[in-house]
Amino acid sequence: MTKTAIMNHIDAMIQVYVEGDFSAAEQKELKEAFDSAFAQHGDKGAIMTESAFISLLNTKDFLPRTPEGVEAGKIIYASIAYLSTLPFPRYPDGTESPPEGLELNQLERGLQWAIPGGHSHMIAQGGACRERDEMDHLRWIFQSLASITRAEGQSLDDNCSSNHGGDADGDEIFMDLFDVLYTTQDILNLDPSKGVKKEDYRLLAKQFMTEYQIASFSSLTIPTKSFEALVKILLLLQYSSTRSPPRTV
Repeated sequence: MTKTAIMNHIDAMIQVYVEGDFSAAEQKELKEAFDSAFAQHGDKGAIMTESAFISLLNTKDFLPRTPEGVEAGKIIYASIAYLSTLPFPRYPDGTESPPEGLELNQLERGLQWAIPGGHSHMIAQGGACRERDEMDHLRWIFQSLASITRAEGQSLDDNCSSNHGGDADGDEIFMDLFDVLYTTQDILNLDPSKGVKKEDYRLLAKQFMTEYQIASFSSLTIPTKSFEALVKILLLLQYSSTRSPPRTV
C-alpha cells in the first residue's frame, strides 16, 4: 500500500459516490469551470493556478474585484489545496514545494473535505472507524488555515489528550490517516469476509507519519496576521455586493 494507491482509491471512491453531493449538472458545471480556467503544465496536463482560481471566483461574482477580494481568493485556494492533500497534509511553509496548481481530481478531493459530510467518501462511517462530526469538519478547516508553529517534541503516544475518540495514539491527524488506510485498503473493498482488522494498519500509519513528516494537530496554530486577514475576509464576504451593510442608528 502506497501513498499514490491510497490517493487513487480516494479519487475513485469520490467518483462513485459524488452523485450524493453534486448533481450531474453541478459536476458538469465544475468541469466546465475548470476547463475554462486551466493552464497546461508539461506532461501533467491541465491545472488550475491560484490566479486562475481567483479570476474564476471574480467572474462568478463570488468575490469582489478588490485587493481584499484577491486576498480572500488566496486564502480559499490555499485551504482547498491543503485539503486536497489529506490524509497526507502538506503545508505551504513545510519542506515540500507548494504545487503550481490543482488538477481536477485534486480540486474535487479538496472540495469533498471542505463540504460538511463529504469526508464519508474517504472514511468509513461506524464499525472500526470513529464517526466524524461537525467538530471534525471545523478541525479540518482550521488545519487548512494553520501553520506548523511548534517543534515536534512529543511522540504520538504523548498526544492522546487531543483525541476525543479515545484512541491510544491520540493525535487527530494520525487518526484520520489511520482510518483512511483502513477504509481504502483493497481487501476490505473487494472481500469484506476476509476479516481484515484495522489494528493491522496502525504500524503502517505510524510509518507514514514519519516518512511524510506529518505534523501532529497539537503543533498547529493560525498565525496572528493570518487570523486578522481571515476575519477581514469573513466580514468582506458577509457584506459583499450581494448584501448591504447593517444600518447604523
